[in-house]
Parts: sequence; C-alpha cells; structure tokens
Amino acid sequence: HSNTFDLHIPIMKIKGLVTEHLLDNGWFNMDSLILHEPIIKYGIKKQSDRTKPSNPPNIKINNLSVFDGNIGLHKSDLNFGDSIFLNKLNLSVEEFIYDSLIRVEFSHHLFKSLDISGRQFEYTLPDSLYKVRLSEYSYNHVNKTIDLSNLKLIPIYNRGEFQSKIDYQQDWFDGSIQHINISGFEIDSLISNELLQMESLSVTDFTLDTHRDKRIPRKEGEYKALPQTLMSKAPIRMIIDTINVYNAFVSHSEFSETGTLPGTLFFQQIDARITNFTNDSLRLLTDQHMIFDAAGVLLETGDFNLSVDFDLTSKDDQYSLRGSVGDMDLTELNDFL
Repeated sequence: HSNTFDLHIPIMKIKGLVTEHLLDNGWFNMDSLILHEPIIKYGIKKQSDRTKPSNPPNIKINNLSVFDGNIGLHKSDLNFGDSIFLNKLNLSVEEFIYDSLIRVEFSHHLFKSLDISGRQFEYTLPDSLYKVRLSEYSYNHVNKTIDLSNLKLIPIYNRGEFQSKIDYQQDWFDGSIQHINISGFEIDSLISNELLQMESLSVTDFTLDTHRDKRIPRKEGEYKALPQTLMSKAPIRMIIDTINVYNAFVSHSEFSETGTLPGTLFFQQIDARITNFTNDSLRLLTDQHMIFDAAGVLLETGDFNLSVDFDLTSKDDQYSLRGSVGDMDLTELNDFL
C-alpha cells in the first residue's frame, strides 16, 4: 500500500513567475502565490512501510497566502489514530525561501515573517482513545505569541466503555481549556536547538474530569513517576519561565478495590503558578528548582493552599511540600475508602 495524495485548489493566483529560473535550474521563483480554499488530503502508510521522502524543489516566493485551507494528514488505523485535520487555515508568509543547499538553522533561513490562524483543528492520539480539538488558533512570528481558544481533550469512549478497552488500571480523562496564551515563543530555539522555549504560558478556565477503576488489576511493576522523572524523559527539551493557571476545576472519581459506588473528589476556583518548568541541562546549572503554588476550594467548603518545591536534579525525585486546608466535611471522602 502506498501513500495517497489528493489536492483541490478552486482558485490559485500566481504573479511574477520567473520562467527562466524554472527552466534553467528548477527554481520556482515568483512574486506572489495566493491559494483560496485549497483542500489537501494525505493518507500515510504505516511507519514501517514508509520510504524516505525526496527533497522538494527549490522555492522562492516573496508573498505566500492561503485562505480558508483544509488539510488532512490521516492514517487508516482504527479511529484514525495519529491523524491531524486543520480546517479554515489562513497562512501569510513574507519572503519564503527553500534552498536545498542551505541548512535551516534559524527562521530567517525560511521566511521573514509568518502569521498562522485557523479554526477547527483536530488530532486523534496514536492510542485512538482520545481526540484533541481546537476551535481557534493563531501564531504571530513578530510578536512571538500563540493564542489557542476552546481546547478540548475528548474521550472517544465513555467511562464504562473505556474500561473494556484497557487491560490494566488507567485514568480516563475529559478536559477543556477556554483560552491559552503563550508569549515569548522562541521559534529559532526550536529550529536550531530542538528546544521548546517560551517566557510564559497562561491557561484560563481549565476543566478536567478524571476517573479510575481500582477493581481492574494494576500493571505489575508499574511505577508512577513524579514530575522530575516525567520531564527528564520528555522527547524534547523545554524551558518555560512561568506557567499561570486561572479559575481551574478538577474532578476525580474512583472505584476502590471493593467499592460498589465511585467516590468523587473535586477542586474548584483554582489559581496556580509554576516557575522554572524545564528539563534543559544548561538551565538547571543556574536554577534546579521548580516551584508550584496553588490555592482554591476543596469539596466546596475547604479553602486550600499548596506550595511544592521540586528539585529537578534529584535522582530520586525529591521535593518539599507545604499546604493547608480549611474546615470541611470529611464524610465526603468515605467512598474512596
């Protein structure tokens, strides 16, 4: 089975195409390229069947614009796991250039400016258990900002169906974030050093519902890693100076090993702040502590405050914790026992 590629462009406008460059050395050199409502569908084979793609031709476009594009990169696996769909994509690129002889190390090797926006982004996770859906998104290269609206983690199966899809205990999630703002996003660090770097990430109106059934057996030898281990094993290096969370709600329901009804625990009106979120070895030479501070309400009555200091260089995941909870009714926790 081979990859499939479908392309439909209702309106395409090209201005200033230099035909001599195209005929003499294969360069696509033009003043402007405008695509209206292009539809691109790319079906991907399984990883083991893929061959290394050939290099695209050399391209130079002074102004590249895409309006209301629809792009789909999909796999034919069950539930289209690891598939991406972008709808209503708008793209504006100034002085775009691709030269196969130039090693791309910085954004200016590819473009002078870049603006991306769109609606209805959707990604099905590789395990085919969840979808990520995004209503609106935008990236401004000059301002180094990313804005995301109405982000949702959608379970493909409900809580009951989910339990029949897993062999061992695993948390079920259903979450949404009304707005995410990223500032100080350094795209050059990502391109040249494979380092995800930003000054701040702000999350507003975050809601998360989780569930676990402890009547299902645990995977033997499974270790639930703490943040330090999880961050050190992340596939990419990261530096995020500050993460702010505003007005979050987190709910967790759980069947105990012998329970017949699930217990529910929830936190609301959470405001939180994380500083020095990083797994970068050079950054850790100057600051090895990640601080997490949070405040909110537990089970509607118990005001709580929490502060955790994570030693990011600790080999055994050391951390120190301080916290307090106000008066509350502890009988709400009986179903967890």
